[in-house]
Amino acid sequence: MKPETLLTTAGRDPVANFGIVNPPVHHASTVLFPTLDAFENAHKHRHDPGVVYYGRYGTPITFALQDTVAALDGGHRSIAVASGLAAVTTALTAFLKAGDHALV
Repeated sequence: MKPETLLTTAGRDPVANFGIVNPPVHHASTVLFPTLDAFENAHKHRHDPGVVYYGRYGTPITFALQDTVAALDGGHRSIAVASGLAAVTTALTAFLKAGDHALV
């Protein structure tokens, strides 16, 4: 894909969205599962890309945004979080362990 068109095409999957070019917005705080086994399977794989387990952990539009940011930055994956505090906390906890000090 040409870099000039990456911004306009990244994160789109019309085949998975019934031919809709732009990913639809899903307002979801609660996700229903048909069985307890389906719920437990989703919970077990909740950190896998594209797994909808609970609306605040990601919906298809969130996953499209993450895919787009990763593609634009040339990365493998990206994570979208709900706030600046969550972004800072995620970055710090990824590299610091118990007992470490951070000079801010």
